[in-house]
Amino acid sequence: MHHLFSKHYESWVRISDQGAKYFIRVWQDGLYSATHPEWTFFPFNQATLSVLFDLFQPGQENDFNRSQRREIQSLSRQNFTNCEKEIFGLPPESNSFDSWKEYFDECTKLSDNYWDYIRDTLVTEIQEYNGPTCHRKLNGLISEFSVEAIRRGFTARELYVRAGTGIIDPNGLKSSQSHMERVLGLINFIHRCDTKEYVTISKITSNKPISNRLMSQITGLLIDSAHECPQGSHLARMNSELVAVSRAYSTHSVSAYEEHRYSCRSILHARQSSLRRTDLSLKNSSRVYLGEDVNGKGWRHDTPKSRLSDRFRKVRERIDSPSFIDALEALNDNPEKSVRLLCDIFEREFGKSWPNVCSEMYVDLVRRELRRQLILAINVAGNRKLETLDSPSWHEKFSNKDEYVDFMELANQIDLDDVHSDILLSERLRIIENRAYVHKTQKYITELIILAKGIRNIVVHSREIPIGIRNSIRYLAKLLLILFDLASLESR
Repeated sequence: MHHLFSKHYESWVRISDQGAKYFIRVWQDGLYSATHPEWTFFPFNQATLSVLFDLFQPGQENDFNRSQRREIQSLSRQNFTNCEKEIFGLPPESNSFDSWKEYFDECTKLSDNYWDYIRDTLVTEIQEYNGPTCHRKLNGLISEFSVEAIRRGFTARELYVRAGTGIIDPNGLKSSQSHMERVLGLINFIHRCDTKEYVTISKITSNKPISNRLMSQITGLLIDSAHECPQGSHLARMNSELVAVSRAYSTHSVSAYEEHRYSCRSILHARQSSLRRTDLSLKNSSRVYLGEDVNGKGWRHDTPKSRLSDRFRKVRERIDSPSFIDALEALNDNPEKSVRLLCDIFEREFGKSWPNVCSEMYVDLVRRELRRQLILAINVAGNRKLETLDSPSWHEKFSNKDEYVDFMELANQIDLDDVHSDILLSERLRIIENRAYVHKTQKYITELIILAKGIRNIVVHSREIPIGIRNSIRYLAKLLLILFDLASLESR
């Protein structure tokens, strides 16, 4: 579970508008890269499933994608929301390819109507916020809005950061606006999807010398500066160096950076594969400029270390698996590689039936895993170094992670803390303690694993994956990493 960083936390706890405060907490937790898949915003809305359905079309001779389409149909029926029902109608009862193709085509055609409807519904729900009774519906709408925003070109990283700088505002730059005004302003800004033209450049590196001959084989584009880059993504020679450059419209420099790396990495992979090389890669840091600001300094962006790296540090210590380490390191920048590597590991370990084996293991162990995550969140929350606030009054009593923690009592204590009350944390504590809590079922996890296997096959056969579903692939990769961790614990 996500914990706010100290400076942001001290500003967040002082927010008096409980609707705005709850929105921020849910928003950042659902977008945070290390949040457990049970609580991450579920990225498979109808519009995303329509892209996946097209990706798994039947072949001319053999229909190897039948099982993936079957799971897409099942996920569509299980997960359609009231907003989707209002705009798209109910998914087909028939399993015929033509009926589903027609339905998903309609989802694509009406996606702008759906986008407007989610925004309006979410704004109304926040303005009419009346406490915990509306939390379940509000959670669903926040998730639905953010997932569609990402499908439309935002990145989770950008949306996460915008809530921190634009709503929590630890530096006090927006003190003239109420927190609710900031929340509504963020929603409306995202809904407009305003874009600017950005130019992004990354150096290409290798553990071997890159000769002029090799550069000529890879690209014929010569430029003197990044701003000479034509529209689109390209490999180029600049000042005797091999670089990747992009010129494209995006919502933020960080999203431009991620889109640049995604597209240029695919181009580089194809070019060097044709030359039977594997040593070339994009340097981790890139420079992003506004397209109209030729002489500007721009921004430097790096691929952040996955927050899951800390989460899986002990796994790395107890298991010597180079493939697992490669999958973990590729999660943010190349999630499809993570999916391929992890699928291969599971198949070697458990054989062809691994989706059923792993989904059963998930159901058996997930409650224990979530409990462990919440104990970690409790300790992190209590050990923050705060400049202007005392530590939570409830932390000392419940800080010993080696002893049993009564989650119900702890939730009550958190709610009674006038300063450090955290409704989302106390809700999660009660949910896990409640034996009636229903997590994702074995069938549900199996369906997601079969989708991951389909993505793995696409990667193996070097087919292009649409950039708009990378958030969904990252979710699948994260789920597989969690399964790997559970499998390693089970085998001890």
